[in-house]
Amino acid sequence: KNFYIGTIDQVYGIDGEVHIHQDDKHLVVDASDLFCWIDAVVRVAIEQKQNTDNLIYDSLKEYINGHKKD
Repeated sequence: KNFYIGTIDQVYGIDGEVHIHQDDKHLVVDASDLFCWIDAVVRVAIEQKQNTDNLIYDSLKEYINGHKKD
């Protein structure tokens, strides 16, 4: 099944939550959860991209590797 996200009308953060508005839809997620999900997606994308010369991927690799100090 295909899923189309479309254009997001508004995104803002309040008290550790991220509010995302699209048309009549309103999604609220915990900010730390959202950033963990984004981090996970970027990590997987980078790991799947083998032997790249792409500057964006190389920059992201350095950024994420630099923040893996947990």
